[in-house]
Amino acid sequence: MASLAVLLAVLFFARRRCAGRGGAVGALRTGFARGEISEADYRARLAVLNQPRRADAQAIKRPAVSG
Repeated sequence: MASLAVLLAVLFFARRRCAGRGGAVGALRTGFARGEISEADYRARLAVLNQPRRADAQAIKRPAVSG
C-alpha cells in the first residue's frame, strides 16, 4: 500500500515538472499553426525551450559541495 502511494507521488510530481515545458511548446505550436509566427521564429523559440534550464545545467556542471 505504501509503495503505491510513493509511486503515485512520483508520477504526480514528474508530470507536473514536465507540464511547464509542454505547455509552452503547445502554445508555440498553436501560434505557428495559426500563422502568428514564422517558421524561423518557431524553430528559434523551440530551440530555446529545448535547452536545459539554467538551474538544471548548473547542477550538472557543478559537483555537489560536501561540508
